[in-house]
Amino acid sequence: MYTPSSLRKPEIAKSAAPSLNSLDVKPTRTFTVSTKRATFGATVCRFTTATETFETSIANATTITFASGIISTGEGGTINNEVSGGRYFGMVDTASGVSSAFGRICWRFPIPILALGADWIGTSDSNGLTLSGNFDGNETRTVSFNEVLGFPGNGFLGIVGTTPFSEIIFQGEGLRFGAEGFRVGNLLIAFAPFGQYDRRTNIVQFPRR
Repeated sequence: MYTPSSLRKPEIAKSAAPSLNSLDVKPTRTFTVSTKRATFGATVCRFTTATETFETSIANATTITFASGIISTGEGGTINNEVSGGRYFGMVDTASGVSSAFGRICWRFPIPILALGADWIGTSDSNGLTLSGNFDGNETRTVSFNEVLGFPGNGFLGIVGTTPFSEIIFQGEGLRFGAEGFRVGNLLIAFAPFGQYDRRTNIVQFPRR
């Protein structure tokens, strides 16, 4: 079972974590992480979905807006936050290896989503990358690309939350010295249908099939 970093006791990693590529779905106490697009797609097919193919190039800037309406904002730096060649390219650094790199990058969705999945490239070949969000309505949870995809961090990764969430945060993990530049392609997001989750408890009610 994959347990996200935010649910474990803090510890200093002395070496890279073993790859979990042999696993398909990694259930947690609050959300699910999948490394297979087909499995992820089967989970979210009952919901309304949207895709971001990054076909429209966008020059590097502190804040940019994808064609799908997602707003990407870099904080504490000037590079990179851009779209080119059918991919999103971001760079984050928590080890001060590249002073101009963003400290973190935030993606804000036009409306709350229940799930997102994409093809990720180079998410753990340097400093390492983490993805955080309030996937259960209680507190921020963090996923390490290095723990899920291993080195160099290429492959599909999808997250299905138990409650809708409005934003995700990318930050460096501090595995090695230097900034972590990463690319994202073929992004798929899913929205919880109206009436499919209880607004009083903020718990998603999956329809029976």
